[in-house]
Amino acid sequence: MKSSQEQLRSRGYATPEEIRPYREKSQNALLELLNDKNAVARTAAASQLKIEPEVFPVLLQVLQEDDAEKICEILDTVGFMAFYHPKLSTPEHAEAVFAVMERYPSHELLLWKAIQCLCAFPSQKTKRLLQEFTAQNNLLGEEAQSSLKRLPSER
Repeated sequence: MKSSQEQLRSRGYATPEEIRPYREKSQNALLELLNDKNAVARTAAASQLKIEPEVFPVLLQVLQEDDAEKICEILDTVGFMAFYHPKLSTPEHAEAVFAVMERYPSHELLLWKAIQCLCAFPSQKTKRLLQEFTAQNNLLGEEAQSSLKRLPSER
């Protein structure tokens, strides 16, 4: 799944130099930028928030939208936050990730990111879903194996 620089940028890849100016923005401005049309701006905003648990509900709202590109970008942040803030790794929050996977069953990039994200949500349901993906002989199966290894015991 090797991507060109242009493809990476369209999915939100931002360099540290591009992120740096966002450090000066207020939290409200950064929250608004999570819905910006520019993928790099969304990534930069998400990276400058790291992420206080109070912004988590805004991220979950994006998962409910019908914009696969935004969802792909937000899944990284959702997984990161839930992994490092265990109080966010609730079954209800995991359900938001499961719902995204159900809505986009053939979107490989989104599924790959959701599989990565799930390692932050320890539960029997997560474990079963990841084990189902390990049966696939592709990148999704490999990522599911990796996520299973990172999956902490249920909290």
